[in-house]
Amino acid sequence: MKLRRKRHYRTCLVVLTAAALAAATVPAAATPRDPVDATLHDLVAQGFPGAVADVRDGQRVRRYVAGVADTRTGEPARHWQRFRIASNTKAFVATVVLRLAGEGVLSLDDDVERWLPGLVRGPGYDATGNGVVAEIDRRILTPLGLRDTYFPVTDPYLRGPHLHGYDRTGQDLSVFSPSYDWTAGAMVSTVDDLAKFHRALFDGELLAPAQQREPLAAVPVNERQAYGLGVERLTLPCPGGDRELWGNTGAGPGYYSLSFTSGERQLVTVLTAYDLGAELRGEQPWPAGPIPVLMTTFCGTT
Repeated sequence: MKLRRKRHYRTCLVVLTAAALAAATVPAAATPRDPVDATLHDLVAQGFPGAVADVRDGQRVRRYVAGVADTRTGEPARHWQRFRIASNTKAFVATVVLRLAGEGVLSLDDDVERWLPGLVRGPGYDATGNGVVAEIDRRILTPLGLRDTYFPVTDPYLRGPHLHGYDRTGQDLSVFSPSYDWTAGAMVSTVDDLAKFHRALFDGELLAPAQQREPLAAVPVNERQAYGLGVERLTLPCPGGDRELWGNTGAGPGYYSLSFTSGERQLVTVLTAYDLGAELRGEQPWPAGPIPVLMTTFCGTT
């Protein structure tokens, strides 16, 4: 897992550095086409089977789709279709832990041995008497009305309408047991639900003020990325100067998702190709770098 994270950090840093070099020479659009829509279609043209995004400015929401949900049937991608959110799961889990800390049930200074004696990775019943799935549902999903979000434990099939995910060869990776990733990345959601969750998290709806500060105490991992409790800070090299984003990335078999907020603007997007095997071989895990959609959304005037 550490090896995977280091490679992911290096990949993002390389792409961000390239974006910084290009930022000063962004050409003017030849047509008035929506730049986010154009960027998603460009990414599909470069090899992603499908791309879906929500962009919010205050109360204004724009939804975008490009490509297909299923390459076998040609079913078009739609914004309400579910996908595996991978490491975006960490923000849900961290929120529950911080809620428990705020209630005095546990302390962030506790070691794992106190709650799971002799077992580093366990079902998480000891602190609350409930499993992690029940706690996420009770504390986050139900109160926020996130009806299209759920935490599968071993079920390999995605429920309801969903986007299929693929590796670099075009193999469908949608069906597999999520148990290997568990609290690090097993959850399933939609762009709408994920956007609603992160808005609630960063707007202070889910945590008391003392706990709200914890995720924002981010530790740098390179010059443009820092990690807090379940969230990350990304410094984007925009033409007019750096812009600070807060949110998550999710990289897992078949899917790469981004959920970031900066001021009143929010982007949640998923691209339906990610190849962990290629990443472990030191190769590019996606058909094209996903940073253009961040640059278009947060550096432009969409």
